[in-house]
Amino acid sequence: MKHLLLLAAVICLAGSTLAGADDSAADTLGVMYWTDRTAGIYRAARDGSEIRLIVPRTIIDSIAVDADGERLYWTLITNRGLKNVELWQSKLDGSVPVRLADDINWCGDVAFDPVDKKVYLSSLGDGKIICLNADGSGRRDFLAGLSPPSRLFVDTEKRKLYWASNGLPRLDCVNLDGTQREAALTKLPGVAFGFGIDPVEQMVYWTYPAGELYRSKLDGSQRQKLAGGLNQPDGLAIDVDNRKLYWAEKGKISQANLDGSTIEVLVSGKSDLYSSLEILPPKE
Repeated sequence: MKHLLLLAAVICLAGSTLAGADDSAADTLGVMYWTDRTAGIYRAARDGSEIRLIVPRTIIDSIAVDADGERLYWTLITNRGLKNVELWQSKLDGSVPVRLADDINWCGDVAFDPVDKKVYLSSLGDGKIICLNADGSGRRDFLAGLSPPSRLFVDTEKRKLYWASNGLPRLDCVNLDGTQREAALTKLPGVAFGFGIDPVEQMVYWTYPAGELYRSKLDGSQRQKLAGGLNQPDGLAIDVDNRKLYWAEKGKISQANLDGSTIEVLVSGKSDLYSSLEILPPKE
């Protein structure tokens, strides 16, 4: 209990500092959040300026954002290892952290559905996807008996949950009511790490740990390699409004147009392996 209280105090202090700062660039351009296993969760304006460490805690793996509810969700590997991962919730500035769940066996990702206000967690260790209410209540197994599921993506418009499987070159999906589970994309060039879907063009983008970035139509057609020579890319996010693509590599956060052109490094030296990345639009 003592280490939980200390963690909460440190994060509240970081959040209070952030809340009083000038967020003009973030208000105008939008915000991005990403994880660095060696440091915690960073927040910055979408152009990479105004970088702040808002959750100073090592071995945070995954994040999800509830923009309307102004809440940030994150998974933490505890000192008891991969078999006891915790789910935490905080305000968007990292303050007021609350532990919602624990005993998650090797968590691969967390995703949030803003329509039904549900949180989804992938458990590689137990081969299942867990569903909870936004406050951590109502925990249940949403899907079980899976090849170890890793990264998740909620398609709020089509009402589907997509997931990548550790060790399998494919993406699968299921309706959010639990029906019609099927393979969404097969015969990928390798295991997908970070991935996301552009609902406008019905394109799926994914990173490949060998250092490549791909996209294709959701039906598998028009496959295209957008970039190569990347340093173990993982987290990926799509800015639908501005038609931009963001991804995390070991050591940097980059941005490009959705066709892979005009690659720019936005942040250097503040990311590590297995990063998770989220983009929020500007405030209205």
